[in-house]
Amino acid sequence: MKKWLWLCVLVIVAALAGGCAPDDEAVAGGQAAGGDNVVSEDDIVAGDDSGADEVQVPEVVRVTDYSERVAGDELVLQNGVRCGMTYDEVVALTGYAEPAPDEEYCSFEMDAVWYGFGRDDSGELVLGNMNVTEDAVDASICRDIKIGDSIGSVLARIPARDTELKKWAWQDLYGSAGDERGYAYLEFVAMSYYSMAILTPEGSVHITFSRDEMCVKWIELYRVGM
Repeated sequence: MKKWLWLCVLVIVAALAGGCAPDDEAVAGGQAAGGDNVVSEDDIVAGDDSGADEVQVPEVVRVTDYSERVAGDELVLQNGVRCGMTYDEVVALTGYAEPAPDEEYCSFEMDAVWYGFGRDDSGELVLGNMNVTEDAVDASICRDIKIGDSIGSVLARIPARDTELKKWAWQDLYGSAGDERGYAYLEFVAMSYYSMAILTPEGSVHITFSRDEMCVKWIELYRVGM
């Protein structure tokens, strides 16, 4: 009987010395700091659980002054990804699990968005283009444009000087080709559907509208020079 009592005492002592279980450590830390265990958005970082490749989520710029031309810093997805980022940065922000391949060019898909990469002069894989497919209904780009938005609502979010749909081969919306302040145009492709391009010194957005509903069908973003 005495031997059994000593075993019970040893088990209790060992349990008390073990401290918090892994799942309880965060709760205990939160209670010590304030009691609510609430993590602010400023404290959230993207990356794997090890913390080795943590990346602070960049600012997502969404301008609401539609009298202004679209600027380069607006060409960012809602998850903080923009063209020109490295492969590792995009992986950290999207949650993609595969390491960088050895190929000259590669791409991967996450949440119905395709990310395309190529190597720069230093050999680093950098993001050159993104394709927001028609299934990426939660994705957004500049001016909070999303899949399914009507062509009229998109035109209303830029300073378009001509919003009448004339089915011309080419229709300037603002600026002109080569304008350093930015340029946007609307094109009626193959007498079938509309395509809009918004160009900035830092990159461009190309929006394809569905033929019948004339709503955003897919969106492509390109790094400058592509």
